[in-house]
This record gives sequence, C-alpha cells and structure tokens, in this order.
Amino acid sequence: MGNKISIINWLKKYYNLSYTSDAFEKVNNSLDFLWVWSVFEAKFLDHDNDAKNFGDQMIELAEKYSTKFPESHDTFIFFKNRYFINGQFTDNFKSLGLRHNRKNTVESILTTTIPTNRDKLEFLFIVIYKFRCNLFHGSKDPLLWRNFDNVFYQINVFLMKFLDTFKE
Repeated sequence: MGNKISIINWLKKYYNLSYTSDAFEKVNNSLDFLWVWSVFEAKFLDHDNDAKNFGDQMIELAEKYSTKFPESHDTFIFFKNRYFINGQFTDNFKSLGLRHNRKNTVESILTTTIPTNRDKLEFLFIVIYKFRCNLFHGSKDPLLWRNFDNVFYQINVFLMKFLDTFKE
C-alpha cells in the first residue's frame, strides 16, 4: 500500500485546533462529493461543448431523464424544506446566490403546488450545480464545510442513485 497522510490532523494543526475539536469530523460528505461529482461529470457532461456550460447541460439532463428517473422526490423535499417553508423563501435560499434566470425558475418550481418530475430534477440539478460551483470556485473557509455535511449527503445520495440508474 502507498503512503498515507492525515489531512485532518494537518488541518487541525494548521488552524491551531485542539485534537478533540470536531471541526473536521463532519466533512466526509463534502469530500465524498468530489468523487461522486467527478464520476457524474465524466458520464453526463460534455467538456467540449463550447455552446453550453455545465449549468445548461444539467437543465437538458432534467428534460432528457425526467420520465426515466422517478426517484427524486425525497431529495426534492429535503431541499424544498431548506429553501421554502410556510410559503416563504428562507435565508438559505437567499444565500444560494442564484442568477436571475435560475432564481426565477427555482422560485416558480418551489411555489408550484404539485411540481412535475421534470421540475424536481431541474430544481435539484440547479441546486447541485450551485453547490458544486461554490465548492470549486472562489475562497471559502474549510471550517464551515461541516455546516453543509447533510446537504452534501443528500446530494451524494441523489447523484449516486442517478448514476446507478443509468449505468451502462
């Protein structure tokens, strides 16, 4: 077996945290997302398509697979409850920072009484892509990743089911 380093121990030392601190104990799902996203991206997204960015390609996936993937309901409910409760958009929704056209789409889907499976997939792909972009681009505080552990858990479960469903 090859060499193994403890990133968690290094991060604790770097941030001068006590070894009993749980600051990095709940980051497994966000780190796992890197693996799951890499598999998803390789299978479903086209790097050579200059005309369409990944966000647009994910919207096309919602259209293409909406009748073939009915397993989005639980993940949809998790994120709907995160962003829209009692007829009101939450602070979490505001902090997503969606661009105008995506924001309008998501608001429409969340306020729909009975969204279609296509709507649910489009919503989920928009949110997942936004988390991907937020994780991969710009500066972020790794100490805050633990606050999103359950979010990344939900994303990973959804993407793994999607990948498993369309595995060739």
